[in-house]
Amino acid sequence: MSPATFAPDVPLPLDALAELHLAHGSHLDRSNGLCAMEIVAWLANEPHSDHPQCTCPALGAFCRSWNDTLSDDARDRLLKPLLPRLLNTRSTAAVTDRRGWMALDWLAPSIRFRMSNACLRLHGSVHFQPRTCIVSASLMGRRAGRS
Repeated sequence: MSPATFAPDVPLPLDALAELHLAHGSHLDRSNGLCAMEIVAWLANEPHSDHPQCTCPALGAFCRSWNDTLSDDARDRLLKPLLPRLLNTRSTAAVTDRRGWMALDWLAPSIRFRMSNACLRLHGSVHFQPRTCIVSASLMGRRAGRS
């Protein structure tokens, strides 16, 4: 079902969530698609945005990153069921910091793996000096057309 089917000035009903599909990236308006955090804003009856005020900034950043990393099928299957739980999660700076560190701890093995692979491809071995790996990973991204 298209986002245009629903009234734009009222909160998205929770039962309608199953009919929507999550899209990669942010969108100018709902007619162009919806990412995870844009749906959260709609559920909260907030203006269209991928940075809803009702959501903890650390959880929002994590969710935006995950939304843009997952395939279309995985995004709907893994991320969409969690969206209602992001409502009203904004808290104190201390809680936001703690959540940010938890997300980083969860991502650390993946980051370490990618950096090690970049060093291996560029140097023929894994260098454990952090600056070498970071520079290598950065160069690897540039070579692949990313910055």
